[in-house]
Amino acid sequence: MNIKEPLVIAPVAVVAACSLLLVVDPATGAYPPCPSQLILGVDCPACGGLRATSSLLHGDIGSFLDHNVLLVIIFPILVLMWVLAVWQKRYPQRSLRLTRVLKSQVMKSQTIRRSLLVGGALILVMFTVARNIFPYLGSGIG
Repeated sequence: MNIKEPLVIAPVAVVAACSLLLVVDPATGAYPPCPSQLILGVDCPACGGLRATSSLLHGDIGSFLDHNVLLVIIFPILVLMWVLAVWQKRYPQRSLRLTRVLKSQVMKSQTIRRSLLVGGALILVMFTVARNIFPYLGSGIG
């Protein structure tokens, strides 16, 4: 693999960002505020993400869930997508059955792709509305 490939750059960037989060606590206000929280006074789907990631890195699962519960779903999906991409790049002939199925059936179908995008957008919108209505789903800022 070439060092300039996205499959190599992404984990290096993640490790660098996590290292920064281990050293500089987001709760101290060292990071810029969320524009949604600053301008509109509402939590966006990512609000609390830095503090949640910092809590996870420090082993505080309760705070991780309290800051942004959506990350519990998003983090494993991102890791799985990266692992599948690396596997497919490294072993193109022995590609996992799942990646072959996804490439051949799911990703070639415009309807399924569009449904996945619309479904993901709806989940983000519903989560945003819910976290601003129910106090226990908020990011803990406001």
